[in-house]
Amino acid sequence: MKKDIRLSSIRLAGILLSFGIQVVLVKVVGAAEYGVFILFTTWSTIFSQVLILGYDRFLIKELSFLFLQKEISKFRYSLDKVIILIFLNSFIFTLLAFCTPLSFLRGTFFSSDLLLSTWILIAIGSAFFTAFQLIGKILITIQQIELSYVRSEIIYKFLLLISVLVFFYFFRRTFGLNIILAGAIISYFITIVLFVFLDREKLIKYLKVKKEKVTLGRENYIFFFITLNYFLISQLDKIQLGRVANMQTLGIYGLAATLCSMTGFSVVGYTRLIPKISNYINQDLMAELESEFKTVVRNAVIIALPVMMFLLVFAEDSLLFFGEKYMLAADALRILLIGQMFYYFTGPNGNLLNNGGHAKIDMINSVVVLVLTAFLNVIGYQLYGFIGVAIATSIGVTIMNLLRVIQVKIFLKIFPYDIENVVLTLIAFTAFISVRMFNFNPGILILKLGLNFIIGTVIAAILASAFYKLRGQNFIKLNKGKIMGKLKA
Repeated sequence: MKKDIRLSSIRLAGILLSFGIQVVLVKVVGAAEYGVFILFTTWSTIFSQVLILGYDRFLIKELSFLFLQKEISKFRYSLDKVIILIFLNSFIFTLLAFCTPLSFLRGTFFSSDLLLSTWILIAIGSAFFTAFQLIGKILITIQQIELSYVRSEIIYKFLLLISVLVFFYFFRRTFGLNIILAGAIISYFITIVLFVFLDREKLIKYLKVKKEKVTLGRENYIFFFITLNYFLISQLDKIQLGRVANMQTLGIYGLAATLCSMTGFSVVGYTRLIPKISNYINQDLMAELESEFKTVVRNAVIIALPVMMFLLVFAEDSLLFFGEKYMLAADALRILLIGQMFYYFTGPNGNLLNNGGHAKIDMINSVVVLVLTAFLNVIGYQLYGFIGVAIATSIGVTIMNLLRVIQVKIFLKIFPYDIENVVLTLIAFTAFISVRMFNFNPGILILKLGLNFIIGTVIAAILASAFYKLRGQNFIKLNKGKIMGKLKA
């Protein structure tokens, strides 16, 4: 629990910083510029998944195992080969992006008002973001998880805030609608250079390690399709709006999607567990894996519920803080939150399937759900506008995660979901609904939000403690020592 709390604390600090950044981006810079930024983050992440080709999963699954087993020579050979492949992919992609006609882009995946400068920055930013992501995956692989999150949650976001403010006040005419996008690219570049400089001694020591040739498996391509398909399932809403709506509409919806994604600070504990899944399975410690899996997911539930339920119940007030026009996305925010709950509260079951030898099953899941979600997005937008694409996204995410839970039970003979999570969710929802009914309003919006969040959290904590007391349990105390003892044995 302590490690999960530390990781969640870093993520929470990043969330608070990100919240401040969103305020600056939408209230100071503008909704249209924010919409371009949402377009950039969506497509740069998609392109990054393509460029990495599933090797991020390979790093965590195979290389983390080599690292834990101290097979450093094999580790270096494999990692070097992955880095070279991804670098070549990024270089070729950037060249092709510069040669792609703007008319083709406007007639396919982008709206007719896409600027050439925006596309060029998206292409360059995708290459930098790929390198940024690769560094993070390597840090996770070598068990430097906290450092990975400090990099992405604190350093990058702080640089983004400073860069955007500098560009806004001194180079606004130069960058125009691309002002936030340019700030993001500069921030990625500085963060990468900073980490290479700070780790230069470790890099020198790493380069002195003698390489031992090993054969890289082809399983990364399965991981690639799974990762890409699942990401598309969660991003088709913004892709659809980027094609058919204006940048301001995308900005309004994008803020709701961003607030929803901020609730993911609690699932950093999953990152701590994922590199160890292969080790559990290889040693046939399935009972121990199930126990730790439930523990990590329960921790995520406990940490995330106050924020998720607050946003669910106080969606209008939360969006009003950014501006009255953003209240239009309140129902979309609620719908997206419901979909996210099925991911946060069921856990990384996809990693169980992939590491347990059932990656092809998960790939079939992702293809079927992707096609369904794409169809629902088109129909949903025609019927209900951006509320319809939010519904489609939540349905896709929900079905994907329910399938994984069922298949983990069938193929691995474990049921990693704890029914108590449902009870905790109902307790938190009841607490915040009660606060909403009393409507504590000191007259200042930010004080109202803070006061209602604190009161709701306190009530939820009291009710949850009472529930566990009746069960004769202490929901903070975990059984980690017993699990680690069995692993060592």
